[in-house]
Amino acid sequence: MIKMCARLLELLNGVIKAAPILLSVSTEYL
Repeated sequence: MIKMCARLLELLNGVIKAAPILLSVSTEYL
């Protein structure tokens, strides 16, 4: 259970890091 929580936190961290890049890319295409 703890391992799954840690993995979810890692995923969330990756999403937060990738979000600004995705936002800037999507605004360029719109």
